[in-house]
Amino acid sequence: MRIVDVTEFYSERGGGVRSHLTVKSQILCQWGHDQLVLAPGPRSELRDHLSFEGPASIDGPGSAKIRRFRGPSVPYDPTYHLLFQVPAVARAIREAKPDVLEIHSPYLGALAANIVPRSSFGIRTFVWHSDFIDTYLRERLREVKVSDGAADRLLAPFWAGVRALLSRCDATIVATEWLRAKLTEHGVPRVRVVPFGVDKELFRPELRDEELRARYLGGRRERRLLIATGRFAGEKRWDVVFAMFDRIALQADVELLILGDGPEGVWIQEEAKKRPNVQLLGFEKDRKKLATLLASGDLFLHAAPFETFGFGLAEAMCAGLPVVTPKAGAAAEFDLPGTVIHYPVLDGDAASRAALALLAEDPETLRAQAIENRERISSVEDHYRNLLALYEELLAKQSRGRR
Repeated sequence: MRIVDVTEFYSERGGGVRSHLTVKSQILCQWGHDQLVLAPGPRSELRDHLSFEGPASIDGPGSAKIRRFRGPSVPYDPTYHLLFQVPAVARAIREAKPDVLEIHSPYLGALAANIVPRSSFGIRTFVWHSDFIDTYLRERLREVKVSDGAADRLLAPFWAGVRALLSRCDATIVATEWLRAKLTEHGVPRVRVVPFGVDKELFRPELRDEELRARYLGGRRERRLLIATGRFAGEKRWDVVFAMFDRIALQADVELLILGDGPEGVWIQEEAKKRPNVQLLGFEKDRKKLATLLASGDLFLHAAPFETFGFGLAEAMCAGLPVVTPKAGAAAEFDLPGTVIHYPVLDGDAASRAALALLAEDPETLRAQAIENRERISSVEDHYRNLLALYEELLAKQSRGRR
């Protein structure tokens, strides 16, 4: 099968979409499929698709390539670039003649994929990675005290644009039932749920490293190690993470490790400096090191209410960490008894109480429950088997329709 993935969400630093497409390259290549990623970048180039640590595992019977199109940096986050070369992207799609043309962003990448004639590909799909209308637009309206009813009216044209875009696709792929229901309510047709997955061979409790843990705790083994990961951006609500941690630290001996990077990095650094028991580790490109850190912690703190899947949450849970997360978005669907506690959105007091309740539990009991619960989280192999099955179903339907 020949697959072309088009996206604007491809950071030089990392990010969820890049991680998703990197793993997709590795697995599909090993399974004998050919994949080409089309994305903007600081320069135009065509090369093997690389992982963060070096060459991806692309020694299978298939191939994995990425073609970058030079574009200017995005002002808010210069590690992302704009996909201005729309005609060149469309031409690359026509030349590739993919069986599957998959869109991973709703802006210029989607425009390029939608101007390509049907004769140039088999099926066209869209992966809904970001809840961008409510995450960015509705939240800005709430900040200026616009009522929900008025916001609905103001946002109606944007949802009309989404419906027009996605109606041209053979399927819109989402990771959760919550998102399927939301898009269906807004009139988006043919929404299909294919849960994302975690590399369970990598993220596992057995990687727990007591010596590593002791180093980050300054040798104070009785102290509890809390971890938070994610992009340093407004929608991740790091203000709530700091607020809940401050309340936790008043009643428990804790240390917080924060892993990430992003446009709000200066603010994050300033906040961390105010707290002697907070350490910033930056963005960890080595996935094995990240998995080891997660497995060596005691509790994972999360505050983003707009997750469409929650890779960080799922990786932490597979590594054996209990989790405190808002009851909103995709995070609300991680209903794993004993190791996940939800709290009302943006409620730092409730979040800290939930965290303290977990910290009061026996750590070994929590880890045993986490190991049992990790079986309820999809693996990456599960995800791509289900995704390929959906591709085959849609291609067969398309073939019958052309007879």
